Amino acid sequence: MTRAKQTFKEKVEKWRQKCWLEFAENDLARNPWGIVYKLASEKLKTRGILQSFQTDEDDNMTRDFQSTMEFLITNLLPDDDPDANTEEQRVTQSDFRTTTAEMGSDAVITEEKVDNFVSQIQNKKAPGLDNLKGRILKKLHPKITPLITRIYNACWTLNKFSDYLEKAQPFSSAERPQSKPGKY
Repeated sequence: MTRAKQTFKEKVEKWRQKCWLEFAENDLARNPWGIVYKLASEKLKTRGILQSFQTDEDDNMTRDFQSTMEFLITNLLPDDDPDANTEEQRVTQSDFRTTTAEMGSDAVITEEKVDNFVSQIQNKKAPGLDNLKGRILKKLHPKITPLITRIYNACWTLNKFSDYLEKAQPFSSAERPQSKPGKY
């Protein structure tokens, strides 16, 4: 595999060199003061970063990077005014605060409890309504444990749980699901 990579790199480099030489010859043949000359003499103009903005109607301008950034932040990202929020924005902010709040002493479910629960899941058992098998949950668990913990605690705090719990229809081990889902 390493040899194939090296061969590929060599071929790409040869092709790049060939294309550049062909371009340079064509450009110099058309105009000796063209792109190749400008690149070689570093006279090719590049677009700079826009650093000046008119700050008010008196034609005041930002003069440096720092003042430009302060102007952009204060004008594009103004401070939040909770009194001006709509009902939808208030609900969204409340949900966000609830689900992203720092874990405190009132946390009902800890990451350790989630770890213990996931470690007890058996690999070869049938998946739940989410269709995630035990071995998949165990592999994902190190990355999703903090998220699951926050979700459970938010549900507990808000006293809101998904309706899927009501849809669950467990069956005994004696009943085997048929090939057609409507038969069990």
